[in-house]
Amino acid sequence: MNRIKLFLYIAIEVFLIIMARLIFLSTGRIDTLTREAGLQDQTGNLVQNLYVFQALVVFIPFLIVLGFIIYELAEYQKNKKLKSTTETETSVADKTEDSEDAEKIQQERDAQITREFEQKKQKLNQSIEAALKGKTNEETKAISEKILGCLAEVYEITQAEIFVRKKTEESDSLVLSATYAFYIPDEKVFEFQLGEGLIGQVAKAAEPLYLDELPQGYITVKSGLGSATPSHLLIIPWTGEENNTFAILEIASFKAFDKHDIEIIEGLSGKIRDFYV
Repeated sequence: MNRIKLFLYIAIEVFLIIMARLIFLSTGRIDTLTREAGLQDQTGNLVQNLYVFQALVVFIPFLIVLGFIIYELAEYQKNKKLKSTTETETSVADKTEDSEDAEKIQQERDAQITREFEQKKQKLNQSIEAALKGKTNEETKAISEKILGCLAEVYEITQAEIFVRKKTEESDSLVLSATYAFYIPDEKVFEFQLGEGLIGQVAKAAEPLYLDELPQGYITVKSGLGSATPSHLLIIPWTGEENNTFAILEIASFKAFDKHDIEIIEGLSGKIRDFYV
């Protein structure tokens, strides 16, 4: 709406109202003077006609200008509604575009994660295959040490252990096979019965266990600079036929593991099973 035009119309209306009042006051004064002079009979009809003509002269422009004002107001409401509709459509379009951009960014991020996952998986598998090639006759401890070394090349391992399942008529236990960054005297045997402790529970359930809030002192890493407790613990069961656990991997790290890491490490079962079973 043209505000200047509207203000002009309103100003004209006010002017017409003021002029109508002045004219009618002047005509009324003439009528009074005529009555006082005793000329009412001669000028009575003339004064009445003057009232009518003045009313027509003022009232018709007033109605015309009022029509213009109503038209401008109607146009204002129409444009306001149109503007609101346009803004709404623009807002919806912007939100749709933002949503599409966010979806595209998420797809690119997912694709990048998938590529990194595949690269990490390929690197670990190739490392395991190279390390174990032609080693079928080696002792279990040597095999476990090679596997831990391969894992350390791919993941930021703080400490790690592999437990191998030993099943006899008298017992069903998991015996420590090898360690990484964790010294244990050869004469000391670490062993858990099936279902005993976290190692035994994971072996029995044949399901991975991931803890990302370890109690202080649960695992202590010592170096020349001091000691600290890793914040992430991952226990992976490696299973064979009928989902029976043949070995357990326990990894402690200061860096978090995600579902892809668990999937990669758990998927090593098929590559190493023949070295343990």
